[in-house]
Parts: sequence; structure tokens; C-alpha cells
Amino acid sequence: MAVMVSGLETSYRDCSSLILLEQSLHNNKPCEDHKVSTPIQTAMNALHDAAIKGTFHLGILSNDPGLLLNSGVPVFEQAALIGTVEPEKGAIFQAIQIADSWIGENPSRVVLLMISSSIGTGSMLLVHPARENPSYAQVELVPAKQLVNNNLSSHPIGYLEMIGGLHNISQGQFDNLGNLFDSRAEHPEIALGSIFPIGVDESGLADLSRASLMLSRKVIPESSEHLNQDISYSSGGKPFYIPDYSRPWLDNGNGLQRNALLIQTNPEPGTWKFLKLSEAANPKTIPPARPYLTGSEPTLIPVGGNSSSDLLTQIQILETELRNEKPLKDLAKDAYAKMSEGLKPTFICTFMSISREDFLNEITHANNGIPGAFETNKSWISPKGSYFTPQPLGEKGIAFVYPGAFNSYPGMGRKLFDYFPPLHNLVKQKIKNVSHSLAEKILYPRYLDPEHGNKKTDLLQNLYNHPNELIESGISISVLHTLILKNLFQISPDVAFGYSLGESSMLWANSIWENVEASSESWKKSSLFRTQLFGPMNAIRDYWKDENLAEEFWGSYILKAPLSKVEK
Repeated sequence: MAVMVSGLETSYRDCSSLILLEQSLHNNKPCEDHKVSTPIQTAMNALHDAAIKGTFHLGILSNDPGLLLNSGVPVFEQAALIGTVEPEKGAIFQAIQIADSWIGENPSRVVLLMISSSIGTGSMLLVHPARENPSYAQVELVPAKQLVNNNLSSHPIGYLEMIGGLHNISQGQFDNLGNLFDSRAEHPEIALGSIFPIGVDESGLADLSRASLMLSRKVIPESSEHLNQDISYSSGGKPFYIPDYSRPWLDNGNGLQRNALLIQTNPEPGTWKFLKLSEAANPKTIPPARPYLTGSEPTLIPVGGNSSSDLLTQIQILETELRNEKPLKDLAKDAYAKMSEGLKPTFICTFMSISREDFLNEITHANNGIPGAFETNKSWISPKGSYFTPQPLGEKGIAFVYPGAFNSYPGMGRKLFDYFPPLHNLVKQKIKNVSHSLAEKILYPRYLDPEHGNKKTDLLQNLYNHPNELIESGISISVLHTLILKNLFQISPDVAFGYSLGESSMLWANSIWENVEASSESWKKSSLFRTQLFGPMNAIRDYWKDENLAEEFWGSYILKAPLSKVEK
């Protein structure tokens, strides 16, 4: 049988909640809230997170069960003690086995698993699959012999969470791990990671919490650590990679069932322990937007006025508030609230910057640029993105404009699905195999040693060497942004148009063309961008009827010279 992870809460190090831990993992930065939640608070929050409906019989499984049973909290005091589990190496496997056995006898039973260790406290609410409770993941204990004997190639494992970290793995262990999987794929398919940098939790509960969270979010998490250099240099033929940044866990159009594996490696393969995690049939509801900001993102502050003098006066008020040290986020919130209060101003200048000092510099430039914009009837734009136009087009309606081809770049859109989780389901309605259409393997290349193969120039060149994928990924990202605007922000355009190949993006994104799969297949087979206009450029060779052209005979250049000299 399997159990469902239906409730989670953690308080590890300075991450006093699961939300803060998730943000920390997302940004690969340590938490800085400097708070500690008590074990009782952590347990209560996990129970609240599960939001179990109907009657249930609670069992306690903890290394300090007396703390809960004598807490004064009625739901805990009335619970049954089903076992104790110490925060020692691999305790999570024993804990899941105990919980599975107890829950399996009666679907009304649920288990609160709580383990406190040197890095803090983790709590998890486990339920029977028959309860159909919204859950993070389904978890089942898989015997080591079963994996070793049957091989894992029949299980689509996309992520391995390594208890104790990656750096402790020996060459022999790594080779044995590779033998469990089919390594014939063209690209590495299985990401390696660990919550280890958060701190040592030998029990594995922290690792299970992270893996459950990432699986439910459909995210392959960034890894903060690498394998031993000797191993990563001698690991050819293995199906593994170490993500150097978080990336979406994309659908490949084949009825993808995302699965992860929690592993504790020991010197002998036969003694290894495994927990298999699968997507929950009834997943947790995720908010439509999750703005996990790092603090380095630019802030946008709109300022409105009904005339040139009125606008400059309002900008002066903003400058005063900036000099009075009012927080940028508060200034932005106040500005948005003002814009929503009924009458809209005739003119709006938007300021965009990262720091208070930069905003003040932008205002200095605007004080000079805006009067000139009114005189010349032309827009004022700063290099940092601040903008003003004396000819606002708002009353004309909204237009979605789609750019031409060749806009893709390595890493493009890698956080888009994480910021907008519903995008995974929305895009399925238009693109079944979003992994293929986005050229995932090229946009988000996979290396076991990121330092070894992740050079920016090499990644760009590899993308340019695949022109069809370069173009189709650009069209797909246009589709994704259109879905976000229409479905999540409820913004529908009055007009949509594209230039060059942006016409194709516009037609697909707005459901004028609908058969994306057939078009993608035609695109893939077409020689237009593979050999006619790219690669050997046969179209030009045929037109010029010159078989002796050099291999690379075409180039684009910027000529930095005075116009007068160029004209001569």
C-alpha cells in the first residue's frame, strides 16, 4: 500500500515555516526570518494544512510523543501513540513503514509524523489514499531487492533526493546507482539533489518534505552542491544531471506521471533504502501566482497627472517620499491603490528601478525628459525602463504584439511555471508535449558537472545550431505569456498582430490555429530553417548558382565609423 502526504509544516534553521523554506529553496538563498516555531506549533500547522474533512482517528509517531500527548491540545491528547522514531540515520523509512501498516488497517486513521533534530522540527500528516484528501504526494516504501532485481527503467523517475547530500557518495555507490536505471537516453533524464545544505537531518524527514513539495509544485529544484569532482569527470553513460538552477518539470505529452525517489545509499547496494513518491491523484490547490521574489527584482511605480505641470508635481511628491526613506514596496502599493480609485489620470509616467538611489536618478532624468516629450510629442524612455508618452493609447484598447523569430535564449521562461503554477494545466489545452515545443533539453541543458559544461557561449551556440527548436520555442513562450494574460490576469486584447514569424505566434497563441502537434511535426520535418535558410543556406546557393561558396559565407556586422566615411 501507499500513504498520502496531505499536510506539511517545517521549522528548519531560520526557516520557521514551510512557505519560507520553499522560498529559500526556490531562490537558493538561506532564510533570514530568525524565528523558531515550537514543535507544537509545527504539528498544529501540519494538521491545519491537511484540512481533513470528516471523522478521523489520529495516531502519533514522533521522537518526543509525550510533548504532543501532554500538550493540552485536545486533538493531540486524544490521539493514539503508534510508535516512537528517533532522529537517526534513515529513520524516515521505518516511520513510513509503521504509518503505512497502521493506516492500512483502517482508512479512517491518519498519522502525524513529527521529528525534531538539530536543525529544527518537521511535521507531516499521512492519510489513506481512500480518503481522497488533497495531498502533496503519494509515498510508498520500495524494497531495495525489488529495485535492484527488476531495474527501475519501468518507473519514470525524474528526480532523486539523496539523504545526507551528494558529496558523500563514493564512486562505487554512484556506479551502483546508475545500474538501477536505463542510461540509453540521449539526454540525462534524472536530476540529483538534496536538502542537505539546509542542515543535517539524518532521519530523512526534511528530505521527504522537500521532495513532496517539489513534486507537487512540478519543479526540479536547484542543487547547491556537486558530486565529488573525480566522480563527475568519470561518469559517462549515467542518466543523471545536477540542476544548476530550478526548472519546471514539464509534461512530455505521454501521459506523464511525475515520480521521485528518496534514497539512502549504503556501502552495499542490497542494503539501500528507497521511498518512491508519485503525484497525488487529488493534488493540493496552489494559488494562481507565487511571487517568490529575491529582493533584486525591479519595482514599478506609476505616477499620474492631468497636465505636464500636474504630472511633474506628482513626481516631485514621489521624490519627497523617496528621500523620507519610505519603503519602495509601500510606495508602489500606494501608487497602485491611487490608480484604482476611480478617475484615471490623462498622463502616466512609470518609473522602474531596483534601489532608492536609482529611482531618484530616474526622477532627475524624467524632470528633464518629460517637458521635452510634451514639446516634441515623442515618448521619453530611460535605459532602465522608465517610460512616458504624451500620446497615451489606452482608449484605443489593448493590443497583443508578437515579435519575430530568434528570441529564445538558454534559461528562457524557467521560472514562469513556478510563478504561475496553473500554467501546467492551461498549456495542456493547447500544447500536449510542452517539453518538446519549448525545446526543454536545449533551453535548460543538463550536466552532471555544471561548472564543466555550462558555458554561456557554448549554450547559445548550441541553441543557434538548432534553428527549428530555436523558432518553435519562441512561439511556445508567446503562447505561455498569452495564457497568463488571458486566463490569470483576465486581460483580453482588442487587437493581436505579429511581425515576421510573430504572425505564427499570434495565430497559435490566440487559438486561430489550433493543431499545434501537427504543425510542430511539419515544422520538425521542414528543411526551410534547417538547410534552406540556415545551416548550408541552400536557398541562396541555388539562387546564386555558385557551388564554390565558402562554408560560412554570410555574416552580420556593426560598422562603427562616421557616416561621412561610410558614404565615401
